[in-house]
Amino acid sequence: MEQKPTEGNLTEKIAAWTEGRFDEGELVTAIEAAAEDATNHRTGFGTVVEDLTPEQQERCADLITYAFSLLDQLDNELQEVLDGLEGRDKERVITAGDMISRASFQLNQCFAEFRNQALAAL
Repeated sequence: MEQKPTEGNLTEKIAAWTEGRFDEGELVTAIEAAAEDATNHRTGFGTVVEDLTPEQQERCADLITYAFSLLDQLDNELQEVLDGLEGRDKERVITAGDMISRASFQLNQCFAEFRNQALAAL
């Protein structure tokens, strides 16, 4: 018998929910925690951007814009999961979960490249 996920990434929890292995209330709690994490990432990243030199800001401008757009996308998709749960729309939850996974991966890649470009500008 498989265990339900207690830790790990959000998309694993969404997948477990779709298979009946994760409680809806626990998923809502996980979504709310993920939304708080996204807010903390936005705030932290904004602070880092404010502290960049003009040269770093110029070199990283596209990455900064992209990172904030990915954070916006994460916020939207997290809300989509909540809306899907409320509307009992399993397909909507699955689709939003997939988009969260993709945006999270892209955001991690973006942050890594941002770090590299910001350091290179020094």
